[in-house]
Amino acid sequence: MKYFLHTIGSSGDIYPFIGLADQLSRNNKDVSIITHEVFREKIESRNIDFIPIDKPEDYTINLADFKTDPFISKLRARSFLFQNIHSHMLESILIFTRHIMLPAKNSFKILKEVAGPEDVVISHFLGFGARAAADINKFKTFIMVTAPYWLNFKRQSEFEMLLHPMLSEIRDECPVPEIKKIMSEWMYKNTEVFCLFPEWFNNRNNNKHEFRHTTFPTWPEETGFVMSKELQAILKDKEHPLVIVNLYSNESDASTIYKIISEICKETKLRCVIITKKVKEYQHLTAENLIFVEFLPLQKISRECSLLIHHGGIGTLATAMRSSVPSIGIPNTDEQSDNITNAGILGVCRMLERGELTVEILKTEILRLLAAEKSPNHEISQRLLADSNNQIIKSMGLI
Repeated sequence: MKYFLHTIGSSGDIYPFIGLADQLSRNNKDVSIITHEVFREKIESRNIDFIPIDKPEDYTINLADFKTDPFISKLRARSFLFQNIHSHMLESILIFTRHIMLPAKNSFKILKEVAGPEDVVISHFLGFGARAAADINKFKTFIMVTAPYWLNFKRQSEFEMLLHPMLSEIRDECPVPEIKKIMSEWMYKNTEVFCLFPEWFNNRNNNKHEFRHTTFPTWPEETGFVMSKELQAILKDKEHPLVIVNLYSNESDASTIYKIISEICKETKLRCVIITKKVKEYQHLTAENLIFVEFLPLQKISRECSLLIHHGGIGTLATAMRSSVPSIGIPNTDEQSDNITNAGILGVCRMLERGELTVEILKTEILRLLAAEKSPNHEISQRLLADSNNQIIKSMGLI
């Protein structure tokens, strides 16, 4: 028996599957991950078999290509559903949809060839290619839902209206059925569906299907990470509060937020570490108590920080809750906003709208959270088991 884990999307969609694959491998299971080529190094560094569904150039699309990309152009023609959405959010939706559709035919071909009735496929809930292959090869399929937002029946219906016409573009190579309820019906039929988050984090599930909640997965962080002297100096100073900023967002918006944080650092004694892929662009903002880094082992270092500022990705939110650290969420998409809202109901995260941010607003909120005597996160963190990946795999009956 072989286990194939199929996932698509951004880091927040890939890393949990790496964690699950790593846990299965530790239990002596024969595991392969089927996903985007750009994640090959991270997967193979864990000695996990990797099968690519695309080329790096298929995954990466920059803003210069955005208006000329043929697939994006077709999606734009059907973007009437999102006409009231801010432009940077529309770009995120269209690019994400591109990441759903283009790999579907490749993943279908791969799984139709390599996965038989005796095998197990664990697929992302938007893995249409894996679901189509399961209809033919009859292998056991688990569908994994990554965030509560995608259990919202209204949202599913909206995306189905966008996706249904697009699927006709690939049906000659990936036999997705000609039905409109692709997400809300077909994907969950004859499969077991698991949520990669606890039931207590899902406050607005209005989907009629049966879902089994688990917990937040973790994932192995990069080994051999070497801290710079500047980073070591900031982390060594235990006298002043440490704020870590992890924003996966449109770069122009992130730039504005970074400038605001830089001003706050000038006015206070806060230590701040900002994680970004474009460190060189922000060197002019670097100060004695502010540094930009390309990578930080967040699951480990978050336990040392006083506050986490993030975009609302469910993985980063879960890290804050697991580490009992208060956080501020500045969302870039509806899904992220939904995650922060759920955490806000629990009293463990404060949402700030990026369009309304000023130095005074953000500084006031940071100082308010740092002055709080006790974070509600402490009680939440007790619910999150250290062996979360093992717990998930066990709940699926795979070990």
